Amino acid sequence: MIKIINAFKQEFGQVKRDAILFAVCVSPILCGVFIKFGIPLIQDILSDKFYYQLNLKSYFLMFDLLMAFITPFMFSFAFTMVILGEIDDNISRYLIVTPLGKTGYLISRLGIPTILAFVITVVLLMIFSLTKITFLSNILISLIALLQATITSMLVISLSSNKLEGMAITKLSGVFIMGILAPFFIFNRVQYILFFLPTFWLSKAFKESNYIYVFISFFISLVWVFLLFKKFSKKIIK
Repeated sequence: MIKIINAFKQEFGQVKRDAILFAVCVSPILCGVFIKFGIPLIQDILSDKFYYQLNLKSYFLMFDLLMAFITPFMFSFAFTMVILGEIDDNISRYLIVTPLGKTGYLISRLGIPTILAFVITVVLLMIFSLTKITFLSNILISLIALLQATITSMLVISLSSNKLEGMAITKLSGVFIMGILAPFFIFNRVQYILFFLPTFWLSKAFKESNYIYVFISFFISLVWVFLLFKKFSKKIIK
């Protein structure tokens, strides 16, 4: 366990030394502040200055879900870039044959960061959410968001040959955000075209208060992980 913690400290040191990656890790807090105070302020300003009443309250839940998604997504991006750099430099292959081992490497590079992202997501939702989210709902949302971030990391690492490609694929993976938006803006069956996105079912679950959709979201997340794991595992030891 000490070896895993030391390996994580080494990884975190790389993130801390890179100003961009460190800013990415801090950005969820700024996002939370903006959502908590900026969105209500924008609503008040627009309502006062225009004849029509802009009602954003029906979208407060959407903003909370976006915040829950962004937090682990940003963490996964930062630590995924470190992993891609190590793959480029063949460092990952050498670390795997040390006493740290493949399991220890994966725990230090993905396991610990995702656990931290989960905890931070729970805390940010408690502090900055615009809607009243129960603790159980908070845990469920944070868990699905965590799985989504893991899927994104595995997808980026599996399909990228270098960090530049990794950044491009990370941007493309932003399509997962559409899953959160769809139930709020698409009111017919067309929305089900996004059935393959775990975020779609998560958003639908809390918008319609139908928690069966949470289990569907969780199941689809596991399917994504299962489909990606083999290629992801091969890429790590390449």
